[in-house]
Amino acid sequence: MKKRDGSYRTIKNYLKNLVSQTDHIKEVIGLSRTELNNNLSSRTKPEDPLLVLWGYEAKLDGNNKQHTRGVRKITFSIVYRCKPSDYAAQEKAYELSELFGVNLISRIHWDAITHQYRWLSHEFDKDSVTWNLVEYDTANGLFGCEFTVTLTIKDSLSVDPDFWKDKKDYCNYI
Repeated sequence: MKKRDGSYRTIKNYLKNLVSQTDHIKEVIGLSRTELNNNLSSRTKPEDPLLVLWGYEAKLDGNNKQHTRGVRKITFSIVYRCKPSDYAAQEKAYELSELFGVNLISRIHWDAITHQYRWLSHEFDKDSVTWNLVEYDTANGLFGCEFTVTLTIKDSLSVDPDFWKDKKDYCNYI
């Protein structure tokens, strides 16, 4: 079967690669609550900033048959664990999370315009980027900044013959 560009796994791995290139964010955590809880309980230190993926939404776009686009809306946060009563730590978390997140967005933009990744080439829409300060109600008290980014990726609707048992019935038409 064909691998799809811009899939959740592709984007998560891309973010992991970016995080591996900086000392300022310690871990990328996917959409799984179990993965989040495991990282919060054992794999990271309380002072470590984390990138948490909160949302991955996809839709198809394109009004003609030849150029289908896959719009990916990605929501992630840069967060710190802070005690709910430690307002100074929360303020610092907000400041650093915004700074680190904007640096990450800047790198995504750079990678898109310099063709560092074929699937990302010219697909970043900087006008789609939004962010806001957040507090997540968890046992660990997560404070930081949540970002939403839209990527518009070439997304072919071609049939993958290896996926279908009845490919002999339509294979001549592909």
